[in-house]
Amino acid sequence: MKRHFDLFEQFTTFESLHRAHLLARRGKRDRAEVLRFTQHLEENLLMLQRELLEGTYRTGDYRYFKVYEPKERVVASLPYRDRVVQHALISAVEPLFERTFHHDSYACRPGKGMHAGADRAQQFLRQVERSHGQVYVLKADISKYFNSIDHGVLKRLLRRRIGCERTLAVLEGIIDSNAVIGDLTPKGLPIGNLTSQLAANIYLHELDDFVKHGLRERRYLRYMDDFCVVHHDKAQLHRLRHDVEAFLWDQLRLTTNHKTQVFPISSHRGARPRLPRLQDLAAPPPGPQRLRAAHAQKDEAPAAPLRRGSHRARRGAPRRRQLGRPRLTRRQRAPARRVAQPV
Repeated sequence: MKRHFDLFEQFTTFESLHRAHLLARRGKRDRAEVLRFTQHLEENLLMLQRELLEGTYRTGDYRYFKVYEPKERVVASLPYRDRVVQHALISAVEPLFERTFHHDSYACRPGKGMHAGADRAQQFLRQVERSHGQVYVLKADISKYFNSIDHGVLKRLLRRRIGCERTLAVLEGIIDSNAVIGDLTPKGLPIGNLTSQLAANIYLHELDDFVKHGLRERRYLRYMDDFCVVHHDKAQLHRLRHDVEAFLWDQLRLTTNHKTQVFPISSHRGARPRLPRLQDLAAPPPGPQRLRAAHAQKDEAPAAPLRRGSHRARRGAPRRRQLGRPRLTRRQRAPARRVAQPV
């Protein structure tokens, strides 16, 4: 595996730091810390460059806050100057790993995303259904993934591709920036760092290699810490689950959570089997049954009392059509009214 040694000069130039500043400020131009940094832009960029070249750069203090969508998470935010450094660092390091990632890894990668991953899962399901007639899926989720990433294992994986010691010093400083002082085996990456997204993909790329090349499973895809395998043999997926969980613990010190399971995907009324698309996880529009129930409830509701002398009271309120009975036309109703009139 080729190692790269000339990375430090690529992201520590003034031009690289200025491009990183333009990337970091996107959508945040009006924030106070961005305005303060931009007010003395040249001085701040030169100071960052000097600290990087002299080896005195240290990651700043984190600010923690919670987000509640799609579930409750603790997010860490660094000062703006540290985000500029991370953008510059990622611009030099990410292409080295991006070319080695598997095609069916869809999280935090250019040209990928959850919609592309959902479409690929649909393709796998249709292929297995056409060739074998029955479909089973192993769906797995890593338990507390970002909090479980072992710093020692991650640094070893980074050194496989990066041979530049000064670049490694900056990367390892960011990785250890949230470690507990005195902890001999630190774990966990802060959610919110740009480097954490790349590091998370590098970490589980080992799993991608094991499943694709070691176990030779073709229909495998991963979106960050969620992955699935599509197959026609249920017993094979259970054996695969055992092998994957053993590999995750032995090599990466990771475990799967209670949501990991093997389940069938069945056709319904001749329709093709499908997994729920990721973009359909939002509240769906009301279906026909819900609409019929809503109309029935509306018809059963008591009508509001009419005021005497109102327009509807003088002409008579329109009759509500009973469900299941056809609506008569005006010509069909006319003879019935003439017969009912007294002579």
